Amino acid sequence: MTNNPEERAAKARLAKLTLIREQVRSGELVIRQMTRGERQKWAEQHASVEANLTPAERRSREATLKTRRKTEARRLQLEERTRQVDMPTDVVNG
Repeated sequence: MTNNPEERAAKARLAKLTLIREQVRSGELVIRQMTRGERQKWAEQHASVEANLTPAERRSREATLKTRRKTEARRLQLEERTRQVDMPTDVVNG
């Protein structure tokens, strides 16, 4: 059975998330909160990048972010549909 690119991307993402969860569970990977210093450093870097953007670059950046949000929303919908299809009927029907 062939899958469309969105389905393949969703499966690849789920595989990556599974790997991350396994690494966290085994202690191989540690996910931590940023320190106050790290948050400040990245906020300053973000502000300096934003300050130097031209109006055209700002529009392009906003368009890119809008596209990313739409893509993420579609991915979440596809993931939800995939999860519903993969669930046994007794779980879906309660």
